[in-house]
Formats: sequence, structure tokens, C-alpha cells
Amino acid sequence: MPHVIIKRNYHMNTVKTGHLIVAGTGPGNPESLTLKVKNEIEAADILFVPKSELKNESLALKIASPFIKAEQNVRELVYPMSRDQGKLKQYWKQAGSEVGSWLKEHPQKKAVYLTLGDPSIYSTWSYLKQALLDQGFCSSTWTILPGISSFSYGAAILGKELCIGQENFCLINMPQSLESLQNYTQLFQKIVVMKIGKQWDTLRKWLKQLALDQYTFVVTRAGLENQGAKLLAEIPPGTIEYLSLAIIDVTKEMS
Repeated sequence: MPHVIIKRNYHMNTVKTGHLIVAGTGPGNPESLTLKVKNEIEAADILFVPKSELKNESLALKIASPFIKAEQNVRELVYPMSRDQGKLKQYWKQAGSEVGSWLKEHPQKKAVYLTLGDPSIYSTWSYLKQALLDQGFCSSTWTILPGISSFSYGAAILGKELCIGQENFCLINMPQSLESLQNYTQLFQKIVVMKIGKQWDTLRKWLKQLALDQYTFVVTRAGLENQGAKLLAEIPPGTIEYLSLAIIDVTKEMS
């Protein structure tokens, strides 16, 4: 029998490092944090929080602040609002370097990374995860804790169901081309469109042409102060807040 040599790939995680808890904070209301997320925040040795370079405060940090002790270490990671991919990658790499260095230097310790909403939905966590993978970390380094999504919270504000029985709904980011959005109307009974702020007027005109403006609700600042929900037809032209989403009822039964 020939001698077989087995080659093993040794990941960074064969060396003991700290552990990262990736915690979804929900859309805005501190009372909507899960009990598990609350407990992990209170037990953390350090908290990493994302923020925009244009803002003075991290929204995820604000949501979690009632549960953060004065003596806990908090570090902010900048994720700029930019379309410049080169610039963005530099910031993502820097954030990954900060978190990765702390994990290497603090074996047996626990860090919490706070992310708005749910970590699996349009989250800054995806960029941080890739930066950590690029450094040699693997998935055993972190644990992901889900949070309430803004569209689930929005549906609750409205008192509406996103799908019933055999219905289907889809979640999309506001597309650059409305032609692609029209394709979804042939496949789904409800459509949730995220990040509609910058293309609000375009979306509004398009839905009016399809006679869907009377069956579309716009939710703004879900879970935050001054949250609101209105029929699209009742909202005048002009800009709306970044933290806004639209729920379109293609069946025209939402009222």
C-alpha cells in the first residue's frame, strides 16, 4: 500500500484569539434588541461600532447605549457614504485591521460588533467579515446574532402582512434601472424596496404610472423618533430621509 501524505491547512484560528459577537441592533428602538444581544453587550470586553464619517454619532451605538456600561471600551469604525470603491476598500481594510489586531492581542476575551438592523441584510458586517477573512481568520472566530429588520418593523407599524398563504415577497435594494424593478411585479405579490431616498422622485413617478402609488406604503425612521408611515400617493415630490423603505402591494389589496 502506498504511503499517503495528508496535507493540512492550518488557519489562524489554530492560534487562540478573542471571539467576536456580531450583534444586530434592530432598526432603532433599544427595546427591540433581543435579550441575547443585550446580554452580550453587557458582557463585552470591547464594542466596535460602525459610523459614517459625515455623522457625529453611530446610530447602532445610540440604540445600544442604554446597555453599555461607562467603563466599557467602545471603538468606532468609519464606513463612509461614498461610491468610490477604492476609498471604501481602504476604510473596510482599516476596520478589519483594528478588529483583527484586537482579537489577536486578546485571547479568551470577547468583542461585540454592533450593526444596524440584521447582520445578514445590507449590513456593514459583510465588509468587516471579508476583511477578517483576508487576514486569515475563519468563521469559528465569530458568532452572529440576528436583529429585527427595518422592513419587518415597518410592516408591524403598518399592521400589514408581507405575505399570506401561497404569496411571495421579495426584498431589493433600490435598482438603478426601473426596468428591473418592473420584472419583480410579475413574480411577487409584495415588493420591499430599501434605500429609496436618493431616487425617491423616480420611484414615485414610476409607481404612479403603474397605478401602484395607492397601494404602496413608505416607512421612514422605523423604530426611531419621528417614525412614520404613509401611502406613497399622499407624500409630495421632493427628497425623503435616507432611512426609508417602500412596501409595494402588487395585488392592490393593501389598504
